[in-house]
Amino acid sequence: MDQKYYKGRGAQINNPNPFLEKQIVTEHIEGIDEELMPESPKRQLYYETPKKIINRVNSPDIPLDFSLNPYQGCEHGCIYCYARNGAVGSMQIQIAKALGAEVATTVRSADLIEFARSVGADLVIDISKDDFVAKVKEWTGGQGADVVIDSLGGDVLPKSIDATRAFGTTVVFGFVAGTEATFNSQNFFFMQKTLKGSMASDKEDLEWGLEQVKAGKIKTSLDRTFALGDAAEAHQFVSEGKVKGNVVLLPWAV
Repeated sequence: MDQKYYKGRGAQINNPNPFLEKQIVTEHIEGIDEELMPESPKRQLYYETPKKIINRVNSPDIPLDFSLNPYQGCEHGCIYCYARNGAVGSMQIQIAKALGAEVATTVRSADLIEFARSVGADLVIDISKDDFVAKVKEWTGGQGADVVIDSLGGDVLPKSIDATRAFGTTVVFGFVAGTEATFNSQNFFFMQKTLKGSMASDKEDLEWGLEQVKAGKIKTSLDRTFALGDAAEAHQFVSEGKVKGNVVLLPWAV
């Protein structure tokens, strides 16, 4: 009888990990002469590796665990971005849409809802009146998002983790709300969620992004420009949370 060896987390047949790919390799058992015993027993090795689940064309062959890409993990096409109406946020929504994901996002007031929708958001949550965790859970049938990108940190991060589905990924992408957070570690033990940090991606991802810009799938949104001497006014404008896209300082303007 062939021998079977299991290697890797989640290798159990009755409860496979949906975020891992199984590879079966048949190997000849050392010490047995195949010429004398053509039907010699062999063993099967079960290897499991992270799925490459970004569904873009020509994606780099980078395992999930080692990818710098914050969007890696959208297996079910569902991603949630927190407070996404500025320059980075509007880019993140468009990138996720270009990858084929459905996107939920938040805004601080009702007058920003249409802008978020215009850059591709499928669900826009006004956090001035709604609980974003409850809304994300409702939107996903009680499961939570596959990937949550949190650019605020602080006391918002625990809520972002709660909005992430089992086996999903919460990405720390900033710390506007603070650099320290307290959260329940059971989320990672029992729900097997992943917490990762990201500042950027790699060369292949950048090249792919430039291709999307060239194709018109990702566009910049210029809200306002300020003279360099009005930098304080520009900072005040950004801090009010009313930005719709990019704010640019013009060093040559008076």
